Amino acid sequence: MPDIYSMSISMRRTSLILFFVLTSMLIFGSCRQENIPEPSNNSTGSLWDFKTLGGSTWVFTAYHDTVMTSNVPANDTLVFIDSTHYTWNGTPCTYEYYFYENSQLVHLNLYNTPFGDIYSHVPPNFETYGELNAIRFSSMTGVYYMWFERL
Repeated sequence: MPDIYSMSISMRRTSLILFFVLTSMLIFGSCRQENIPEPSNNSTGSLWDFKTLGGSTWVFTAYHDTVMTSNVPANDTLVFIDSTHYTWNGTPCTYEYYFYENSQLVHLNLYNTPFGDIYSHVPPNFETYGELNAIRFSSMTGVYYMWFERL
């Protein structure tokens, strides 16, 4: 007749082996790759569809910040040279203009402006109509509503 101590050790070994087998099956059985959908409306295959305003000229006509009660007229010229460079009244600057797949928004980021680096979501059809009216641009120092017209 086997003693109780040997049976106890044997049951522990069997329990440990069973535990490791079941745990391994659970871990490795649940690790399967999910199909990731391809980005749509995007020829680059990435999440960012970069666009360009290169070759166009825009006039910055007015702005106001969240403190002002009325618009401030402006008459600044922005000349877009290519997909990343433009000038603001002759001062060299850079910009980003792209559609971001995850947010489904069109972004326009203008760097080195008189307002600092400013960021906005713009209407996807603003190039068609040639204007941006009261578009909210944010910067590190404040929020501005701006008006632009294409020449």
